[in-house]
Amino acid sequence: KAYGYLSEQIETRENFEYSEMLASRNKRRRREVREFRTNLSDNLDRLLSLYANEIYRPAPYSYKTIFEPKERFLSMLPYPDHVFHWAILQPVEPILDRTLFEHSYACVPGRGQHQMIHKISRDIYRSGDAIKYYLSIDVSKMYASIPLSVTKANLRRKIKDKRLLHHLDTILDSSIGTPMGNNLHGEATGAPIGLKISTV
Repeated sequence: KAYGYLSEQIETRENFEYSEMLASRNKRRRREVREFRTNLSDNLDRLLSLYANEIYRPAPYSYKTIFEPKERFLSMLPYPDHVFHWAILQPVEPILDRTLFEHSYACVPGRGQHQMIHKISRDIYRSGDAIKYYLSIDVSKMYASIPLSVTKANLRRKIKDKRLLHHLDTILDSSIGTPMGNNLHGEATGAPIGLKISTV
């Protein structure tokens, strides 16, 4: 089933207020968050207008590398972009979460590392001596190698709201030509790591 009329849920002041509250959790001491909140009403109205008029464009990315403990290369946007992303994902995330494989744990509400560890421990205990080997692997540059055409096609299987799809395409396309996007075999690829939208 593809869902329409999602913009009616997104395009409300209440949704943007709630999204700003979520985006600012544990970050309200940061300067850019404090500055945004000093003129909160006008800033939320501006973001709402960008959505309604389909003129939102992501700000230029900045980048940094962190170690937690493995090396990760992150892309970063200013705080208003994060609020915008949270707002458009409020009705979308539950829809997309239902399409995920049952053993997808990271960044899925209600799941996480503890549930994953419990599942693996239970499977090992039940299998007994039947398990001889296990393989721990990581996909190098996985986000940067995702074909945008595949991502957009998957979104269109579940979403048919044209205004929302326009904004999602704009955000996805913003990674093209950046360090977060490769061009493999002439095809645009990539999804920025470090944004709320990259987790869905």
